[in-house]
Amino acid sequence: MGRVNIPLTDDLGSCLPKSDVVIDFTGPASCLTTLQQVASASKAMVIGTTGFSEEELARLKLLAAQIPCVFSPNMSVGINFLISTVGQIAKSLGEPYNIEVIEAHHNKKKDAPSG
Repeated sequence: MGRVNIPLTDDLGSCLPKSDVVIDFTGPASCLTTLQQVASASKAMVIGTTGFSEEELARLKLLAAQIPCVFSPNMSVGINFLISTVGQIAKSLGEPYNIEVIEAHHNKKKDAPSG
């Protein structure tokens, strides 16, 4: 890939007027701050951030309802394939079965719970 001539800045407000969508894969606190700015500017947002508390998720939902927003806390191909496959298996097995998927990570994972 060659030079793309995209400036780096820490001032989101200066970028929003020229932006159509903001993509965020940060942490919960930073993401919510960004979402507030994006919603105030009536721009769209894609959120891939994980690790939100229930309270943070409630705030995210309120803000995201104001703008076009895609919230997908786990965009990995593997987990989405797993979710799809488990859904198909559960449908095939029917009522007599209870299926549970347990997610486990090392105890130093920054964005637990993931997705």
